[in-house]
Amino acid sequence: MRLGTWRSDDGPRVVALVGSAWLDVCAQLDGDARGRNLAAAIRDWDEIGPLLADAARRAEQGAIPLVPARERELAPPVPAPRRILCIGHNYGAHVAEQKAEMPQAPEVFLRLPSTLRGPREPISLPRESPEVDYEAELCVVIGRGGRRIRREDALASVFGFTVLNDVSVRSYQYRGQQWTPGKNFEGTAPCGPYVVTRDEVPDPQSLTVSCTVSGEQMQHGSTADMIFDIAAIIADLSVFTALEAGDLIATGTPPGVGKARLPQRWLRAGDTVVSEVSSLGSIQNVCVAD
Repeated sequence: MRLGTWRSDDGPRVVALVGSAWLDVCAQLDGDARGRNLAAAIRDWDEIGPLLADAARRAEQGAIPLVPARERELAPPVPAPRRILCIGHNYGAHVAEQKAEMPQAPEVFLRLPSTLRGPREPISLPRESPEVDYEAELCVVIGRGGRRIRREDALASVFGFTVLNDVSVRSYQYRGQQWTPGKNFEGTAPCGPYVVTRDEVPDPQSLTVSCTVSGEQMQHGSTADMIFDIAAIIADLSVFTALEAGDLIATGTPPGVGKARLPQRWLRAGDTVVSEVSSLGSIQNVCVAD
């Protein structure tokens, strides 16, 4: 199932993609608040999931009306997660292009929910720096959660996957030892279009991650190149924080970032950035001056 958050005229509504149209989850839940908050729906998925699967089947048969899909009105699938945990230097080829040392443990940093934008919303280029870079990533959405999750149990804690562009303001990222400023400018993390449930992604370590900027391919890599796979990342993160339904984990970016190119390729106002993960879809965002 593919689930998103629609910015409708009467507020956020969770939707499920059925064919090329939307099943209004909020309507199916009779206005229940969980139909407006995907994280809450994920938390109660054992109850809600079967109901929506049945509703989707009936919608395909014409028994339930669908809403025309309006992807330009999509918010980030989980608009306000409790946590956005990100992994840096997690693809072997990306570490090589950065001329960095191979990490011995996942390199973790945090993003604020205020950085998130929808799959068709603009990327904000801050006036404070011309060095703004793209980073297409596979993003994990937590389902069951918990603390000290064993590696062998980790994939069972995953609800689904989505696409995220971890846009980075490099001059702020590397002005000190902490990456936080360069990773948290407003409007620098477009995400979506949908959360694709885990059952539709048999092997998340065999996906292709790519990025084009104004029609030119910049990134192309496989999640098989991850230094720390998804199970290892979840096991590591859950040691120090209890993961919760709806938490996001950005798992790192493949090679081809603008900082590592000769000449370097920074994002400019008017650029269109398309970030794609096979099986999940793509997000398309125009860069605008902040």
